[in-house]
Order: sequence, then C-alpha cells, then structure tokens
Amino acid sequence: MKKFSLKKSSKTNKNLPRINKVLSIILFCLSIYIMVSPFIPELELILNQKQDETQGFVYNSTSAQEAGVDEEKLKPIPKENRVVIPAINVDAEILEGETIDILNQGQSWRRPLTSTPEKNGNTVVVGHRYFGQGKNTFYHLNKLTVGEEVIVFWREKEYKYKIEKVYETNPQDISVEAPTKENVLTLYTCSGLSAEKRLIVVAKPILE
Repeated sequence: MKKFSLKKSSKTNKNLPRINKVLSIILFCLSIYIMVSPFIPELELILNQKQDETQGFVYNSTSAQEAGVDEEKLKPIPKENRVVIPAINVDAEILEGETIDILNQGQSWRRPLTSTPEKNGNTVVVGHRYFGQGKNTFYHLNKLTVGEEVIVFWREKEYKYKIEKVYETNPQDISVEAPTKENVLTLYTCSGLSAEKRLIVVAKPILE
C-alpha cells in the first residue's frame, strides 16, 4: 500500500511543473486580454471606418450625396425605420415596443409616448452600449461632438439633424424625454462602468 502511494505521489510531483507552466500561460494570456480589451472597441471602429466606402452614410440619401459618396456604393432608402450616425458608423433599426425588453433584439428603440420625426416634439431613441453588436450599438456615442450629423429614416423619408448638445445626467432625470414644442431628436445610452449615468445627445433638424 505504501509502495503504491509513493508511486502516485512521485507521478503527481512530476506533473506539477507542467501544470504550473499551463497555469502561468493562462494567467499571462488573461492579463494581456485585460490590458488590451479597452482598446478593442476603438480598433474595431477604426477598422470599420477604413473599410466603409460609404463614410458611414450607408443609404442613398441627400446627406450621402452632399458628402460626395459614390451612389453605386450606397443602399436604397430603407423600408424600416433606422437611425444612422456616420461619425461612429451606427446604422440601427428603430424598433417600436412597450418595454425595454425589445432592446434584447440588438437594435435601437423609440421610447413610447415620445414624438416621431414627422411631428414637432421630442423624438427619443435609446440603445444599449454593448460592445460586439457592430453598427447597431451606441457604444461610441460619447465620441460625438456638437455639429456632427445624425440621420433618421422614418417611413422611408430622410430626416437630417445636427448635434447641439452632448452631456451626462442621472438615470432618474426624466426631463430628457419631456415633450418639446420644437422638433428635437434625443439619443441616449448608459454611461460609466456600472451604468450609473446616462449619456445624452440632443440634435435639431437641419433646415433645407
């Protein structure tokens, strides 16, 4: 019995260096991933922008024409409602629904009881800030600046907006969805590591 135990112990001791080596490699790979992961979304955006021949405009609209995008590279005006933000390569369908659960489909969502682009008022569109959803995510919303363009395709018609304000507020701040007399587009998403803030983008129509 003692002889068997000694053999088993000896075999285990021989495997220890190999196990330690494997664990060291795993820990090294994990540490590299943790250090690199914050830069992955930035790299993805840069690559998408370099590969996108439409400059983020995607559809054959007046905005794309004004930007000088080759018509052959553009898609027809979409039949579904969409929000397009060229500066951060967003092209997301605007879904309609009563609860936030609809965002699990990985698109954007027009908040119920808020306005729509063809009416005067505050049209509010929200999206998750999850990385890995491609052009549907609002992950890079914080990169938008005043003066940049947002395009909404609503019932096959193009509505162009210029960003006038970018700011953070508390999730309890319901004023961001309050009705307005003027035509306004409000986009928002979560902000901060624990989503303790809301990132708000306010844009107003570009008059033709």
